[in-house]
Amino acid sequence: MRITLYRYLTFCFFVPVFCTFIHFFSSSAPGQVSVFNAGGQISFVDIGFDYANNEIVAVGNVDNGGSETPSLFRLSAADNITFSTSALTGLGPNVEVAGISPGASYVAGTSEASSTDSSVVGLAWQSSDPANPILAATSFTFGGYDFNFIFAGDAFDGGVVGTAADALDPFAFVNGYRYDAASNSIAAQPSFFGSGLSVSDTNADGTVTVGASGDFGQMSGVIFDENGNATTFSTGPFTQFESVSPNGELIGGSDGFDFNPTVFEVGPDGTIEEEVLFALNDLTGQLEPLQFGSVTGISDSGFAIGGSDSFGGGFIWNETFNGIDSQFLGAQGFVDWVAAIGGQTLPADSTVAGIIERDGILHFAVNSGDGAFLVSVNTIPEPGSFALSFPVVLCLCLRRKKA
Repeated sequence: MRITLYRYLTFCFFVPVFCTFIHFFSSSAPGQVSVFNAGGQISFVDIGFDYANNEIVAVGNVDNGGSETPSLFRLSAADNITFSTSALTGLGPNVEVAGISPGASYVAGTSEASSTDSSVVGLAWQSSDPANPILAATSFTFGGYDFNFIFAGDAFDGGVVGTAADALDPFAFVNGYRYDAASNSIAAQPSFFGSGLSVSDTNADGTVTVGASGDFGQMSGVIFDENGNATTFSTGPFTQFESVSPNGELIGGSDGFDFNPTVFEVGPDGTIEEEVLFALNDLTGQLEPLQFGSVTGISDSGFAIGGSDSFGGGFIWNETFNGIDSQFLGAQGFVDWVAAIGGQTLPADSTVAGIIERDGILHFAVNSGDGAFLVSVNTIPEPGSFALSFPVVLCLCLRRKKA
């Protein structure tokens, strides 16, 4: 193929110019932001995504005016309109819901054992069958203690995890429990037994479960594997793990005397790295650590949500926010972030109850004094018209000279 001198020079000039300016001529902002108003009687606890049915699935409560009904909520991701509510039935009264698995297959919670037995039991529900709870944890004995104080933790796509304590001294003697639907097993996690243990969250396949152990003198983060084996981490006087990404690679929590919201990453060799989250102080113009809060949810790509005294409502953070090409500097108030990238307005007191990421789209369960919202944000940049025209121009430059 022969190329004329004119076309050759055009090509040599055009490519460097294109590479230099493509960022400025293409859309660097995320795509569409959609907000679904679920109503003033609903409050969310957690969120997952049902791939098979293409639905955003949340769990939470419906306020009946003096009482609450724990429920499962489904929103079609196809039209962002079709919405349904299903009550979660317990084995007895006083049902409480704690979380839903990332793939929206299982829900974790508790209820009384029956209408005549007020002891609390751990429950699991298949999201496809919210009217039929599965017994996941009952009282058990270990090390001479009776673990009959049950607290649900969260769900994975195959079961649930939680915490059990001795009712006589619930803050001193505690243990973890795990229900695995595949084997229909109700099992404690006796390999870790100590003071102040809490089981907070688990990843999609249940291979990484996180929590904390200790008291007000010293707290350590705890990671369980699927067999209940525990490893503790302490990078400061008060290290607490509260959330884990669905892939199990990132952990959210807090660290330090000021309970600084922190993202932790555990390496293959077992070492742990932490990144304390910073936000811009409008008064000083300086980046300062967030204080008195925690990272309560984190996605596979590292979008972290939580609450902090540094913000009036919830915050969101990603390591790209500190990048040279980012329009954001440090953690952002969630309401401000949604307004900046999508022009959508949420109530100023909005807090984020959960986050799930699917195919580059972030889905959030949001609560406020004015009601609950399901917010979806497309994080994949859309190319501008100039970028899309590049293949056409390139073909013209390289077109064969006619005979």
